[in-house]
Amino acid sequence: MDKRIVFVGDNKSFMVNSIVKELTERGFDVIQTDTTVDSIEKIEDRPPVFLLYIDDMDDMRDVLVYLNDKTVEGEISLSVIGSKDDMDTLEEIIPGRRYAASFIRPINVKELATKMEQVLKDEDVRQQKKRILVVDDDGTMLRTIKSWLDEDYHVFMVNSGMAAITFLATNQVDLILWIMKCRLQLDHRYLRCCVPRRRLPKYQ
Repeated sequence: MDKRIVFVGDNKSFMVNSIVKELTERGFDVIQTDTTVDSIEKIEDRPPVFLLYIDDMDDMRDVLVYLNDKTVEGEISLSVIGSKDDMDTLEEIIPGRRYAASFIRPINVKELATKMEQVLKDEDVRQQKKRILVVDDDGTMLRTIKSWLDEDYHVFMVNSGMAAITFLATNQVDLILWIMKCRLQLDHRYLRCCVPRRRLPKYQ
C-alpha cells in the first residue's frame, strides 16, 4: 500500500510539525507543502491522499477552492484539520463535507494517525476500481453521474473537452463517458493511446 501523503500546512507551525513527526513515526511518507496552489502543482508524482491543516481560512481560500475542485473531479482524497468555526465556514467552499476525514482542533495526533491509516486503506481500495472519466459541461449532471457510479468505480470528472485532453495526457482510464453536447472532436488514435485496454468504435 502506498503510504505517501501530501500534508498542506504552514511548516513553521508547531502543531503541523508535531503531526508530521507522528505520521512519520507511524510509517507515513509525508510530503510537506505550503498553502499555495503553485506549491502543490509543483509536486511531481503526487499521491492522491491529502491532509490539510487550516490555520487562517481567509488566506487559504484559493487553495481550498483548488482542493475542492480536485476532490470533486475524483483526483484526490482530502482530509482536513481545523477549528469548529473553520469547519462551519468550510461548508461554503466544500459543500456536503466531501472529505475523507475531519479533525477538530485541539487534536490527538495519535488518533489522527490511526484515522489516516484507514483513509489510506480506503483510498487504496478506490484506486483499484475501474477508472471512468466523465466529460460534461453541466456541473449538476457531472455530480449526478458521479453519485450513480462512485460506489463501484473510480470516477474522474472534467467540464470541457480541452480539460479532458489535459487530463488524459497524464492519466489512463478504462472508460470515457463523453456527453455529446460537450463539443470537442478528439482524434480516434489519441483516444486509443489514452484507453489502451478498450476497443474503441470508429467514428461514423
